[in-house]
Amino acid sequence: MGDATPVISGINPNVWNAGSVTQVTISGHYFGTNAPTLNFSPTTGISYSLSSYNDTQIVANITVAAVTPDESVSVSVTNNGYGGSGFLGGPGQSAQSSSVSAHVTALAAPAPQIWFNGNNVTGTTTNVVVGQQIALSTVANNPGGDHGQQLDDSRNDRGWIQRDDS
Repeated sequence: MGDATPVISGINPNVWNAGSVTQVTISGHYFGTNAPTLNFSPTTGISYSLSSYNDTQIVANITVAAVTPDESVSVSVTNNGYGGSGFLGGPGQSAQSSSVSAHVTALAAPAPQIWFNGNNVTGTTTNVVVGQQIALSTVANNPGGDHGQQLDDSRNDRGWIQRDDS
């Protein structure tokens, strides 16, 4: 009789946050005593390091890149054998388990910030909601008696500040 196909009975936690490392425990049977391999689908942005493992439990630190989208991830375990020997499966046995599902939660988009820097810049802080139009006015004192120029973005839907010389 050969080695049995690995079986995953649980994964905890099964929700992982993008941009973080989560310690995950995978429970089941027939994981082997040689270091098992964890498989993820999709694989982009997910890596792991094993903390501990035995035939019935794997503890791994799962790293999810910050750019990983909100998505379901299939997780499976590959048994790499027992006692230094590779997997020796019997008839109908596979080194790789069936998949279980986990979920990656994407990072929330940061709130946009607009900063104005320069000489004689003063004022208050105002929160701006995405999609909201803003208007910015400034007066520059010119020695020639001109009262300045107004910058007006209220007519520009591309988010740029344009000069209005009217």
